[in-house]
Amino acid sequence: MALSRKRQLLYDLFPDISIIPECAKKCVELCIEDGFDGRWIGDKPQKGLGVLVATVALNLLLVNFLAHSWRSAMNRLLTSGFSFHPSNSPWQLAKSVI
Repeated sequence: MALSRKRQLLYDLFPDISIIPECAKKCVELCIEDGFDGRWIGDKPQKGLGVLVATVALNLLLVNFLAHSWRSAMNRLLTSGFSFHPSNSPWQLAKSVI
């Protein structure tokens, strides 16, 4: 319930994800204004479960996932024996990667 007063202490820890029990909905909204992504779950606006995710961490996770997927696809393509000849259709390229 005191997250609105203590949130800077939380920010100083540089968390990727924070789960805050007994959190007011208003506190999560303040954290969202400060640059976190967040969700609040509960029946009473004064007490619920706050979940905060650092947007930088979320973006890095997405970038790492895409980079890994791209590397995996290129590795499969290069080890499949596919030829980059102009007569090969895009469908052949897709089949060799999948």
